[in-house]
Amino acid sequence: GRTGSRLKRQKYLSLLDAGVDFNVPIPPLVRKDRTVELIIMLDHSASPDIEKALSLKKAADYAKKNNVKFPPIPDDLEKEEIGNKVYSVFKDENDPLCPVVFYFPLINNEKYSKLFNPRTVDYCSTFHLQQTPEQVYELSNLSKHNVMEAKHDLAKEIYNIIQKK
Repeated sequence: GRTGSRLKRQKYLSLLDAGVDFNVPIPPLVRKDRTVELIIMLDHSASPDIEKALSLKKAADYAKKNNVKFPPIPDDLEKEEIGNKVYSVFKDENDPLCPVVFYFPLINNEKYSKLFNPRTVDYCSTFHLQQTPEQVYELSNLSKHNVMEAKHDLAKEIYNIIQKK
């Protein structure tokens, strides 16, 4: 920690979920005073919102309403099955200052495990507030695996961002 930090003197630390409005913490990332170039969005919303990629749509609506940069998102996310793909990439080809968004919905990925489906396991429910270390490990490793599936596309986008500078 920082030397002299008043946080060291506090017995309890209160935190606020930055994704409270629509389950992904976009508002603190896309503030006008920030220049975010790449957003990796892990959406662990509950069903049926996750299948519809509702949090992604709400994030785009938030950006539009608050006049902050966010790539265009298709109107019919459910039809395009965005919520059922391991990941999707969104970018605004006409605006080099708009962040690129990698969207990772919480899905059953058989490349990770044929047995683990986070949409049907009780402990992955939005209202299940306690998990065992094993459950945390299983869920976090699914997310890690999904991001690793995108590593080549992520590396390409990071390279493109660096080349623009």
